[in-house]
Amino acid sequence: MGELLKLRGIVKDYGSTRALDHVSFTLEHGKIYGLVGENGAGKSTVVKIISGGVRQDQGEIFFEGLKVTELNPNKAREMGISIVHQSGDLAPNLTVLENMFLGHELTKWGGRLDKSEMQKKAREILSTFGVDVDLDTKVETLSAAYQQIITICKALTVPMKLMIVDEGGASLDKDELAKLFAVLRKLKAQGVSVIYISHLLDDVLELCDDIIVLRNGELIDVVSAKALTVSELSTYVVGHEVKSSAEQRATKLSKDQKELFRVEGVTYSGNNEKYSFTVKAGEILGITGPVGSGKSELLRAIMGLTPPPQGAVYLNGREIKNRSPITMVKEGVAFIPEDRFDEGLVVFRSIEENITLPNLWRWYKLMIDQLELNERAEQAAATARIKMASLQHPISSLSGGNQQKALIARWLTGSYKCFIFDEPYKGIDIGAKMDISNVLTELASQGCSVIIASTEFSDLIGLVHRMIVMVKHRIVGELEADQITNRNIINYYQRAAV
Repeated sequence: MGELLKLRGIVKDYGSTRALDHVSFTLEHGKIYGLVGENGAGKSTVVKIISGGVRQDQGEIFFEGLKVTELNPNKAREMGISIVHQSGDLAPNLTVLENMFLGHELTKWGGRLDKSEMQKKAREILSTFGVDVDLDTKVETLSAAYQQIITICKALTVPMKLMIVDEGGASLDKDELAKLFAVLRKLKAQGVSVIYISHLLDDVLELCDDIIVLRNGELIDVVSAKALTVSELSTYVVGHEVKSSAEQRATKLSKDQKELFRVEGVTYSGNNEKYSFTVKAGEILGITGPVGSGKSELLRAIMGLTPPPQGAVYLNGREIKNRSPITMVKEGVAFIPEDRFDEGLVVFRSIEENITLPNLWRWYKLMIDQLELNERAEQAAATARIKMASLQHPISSLSGGNQQKALIARWLTGSYKCFIFDEPYKGIDIGAKMDISNVLTELASQGCSVIIASTEFSDLIGLVHRMIVMVKHRIVGELEADQITNRNIINYYQRAAV
């Protein structure tokens, strides 16, 4: 196939932290490579160096046999290197055509836009991948899968040799993911190489030819996807054997365990269903369902985030009146939203400030007790196993998994009895998932109620004591302990789809 890109002895330091330590690997034309590793393993730094976003401190880069110096984003694009980010890089209020040529519009004599030529080229690219979409459709009306595919097609409006797809399948359902994979395989058939970054290891094994494994800034190996199972790849990523779900089975609840949290007749706008369930002290309740099942809407309604609040919520047998996020928090209910960037983190503030933010009122007398605040933040960060240099560093300096841990640590600084987590495992690596699961298990052992919603039900099997299954905004089933299996959950999905 021939060599496309070679990294030789790449080193990158950020202050006293070594992000990459003499990393070397080679990419060939027309192959799909998985790039995997825990948060903080060095994946983002590798991508930034390849795409010209940052310069390496040591080492060499070769592209099609020629040494590359002074690489920057413009030069990388001219060489045929493009990145498709998880967030998409699309302007939602513009049309498909406007997005595809945004920033490099085709013009004719006199500098006027050559709309007919752009339409022709856009149709050629879209038809190549079997995408049937109106070029005048606004991007905001498209599904997540089609937005992701439009982002890829946008990159192909200029000559392309290497495409980097960063967590491209994180927000897609199975059918949408299949469409994305089909597009990437067609790119491969055209001789384009792909680097696919994902924490979903089964997806990586399904799509990729070879897998590049990073750990703590070092290259562990480049292995053939055909030679690995998910379990073996997990061991490569974290550096030790990962226990199966069966081995991590949640401890059984005693029958005399008392009810701590109760939901009665809660609903939300645009939906006629009324939801009711209870959670015992020390119980972890899972809620799963495909994308669009209504899990997030239900949790937000419980927290009073979708006014006007309907139904009733009880904690320790007492109804929480005038339900709102502030009231729920003050009554002892913690909430971690699905979108940690827009609704969870204050990205321009420090790690400590983010951890202590909702509980400042607890330490405020005539002034904030800074000593106690520091001690609580340090304890919470240690409990959540946040990997960081200092609490005073900006939250944006942390990897995605450690940012998620910081959100959870935020609620460990107060006296909360019920914890509600919406997609806490989204976009994080297997090591961070294990750390978060350990925190949830510890909260339950202390007698708290824990509610955790996740589209990836495999993340919940072995962790939760009970599972509610939702499809199309309806609760279609409930499973107890040993009944919680992949087969039983999928059976509920299939029956609900009929």
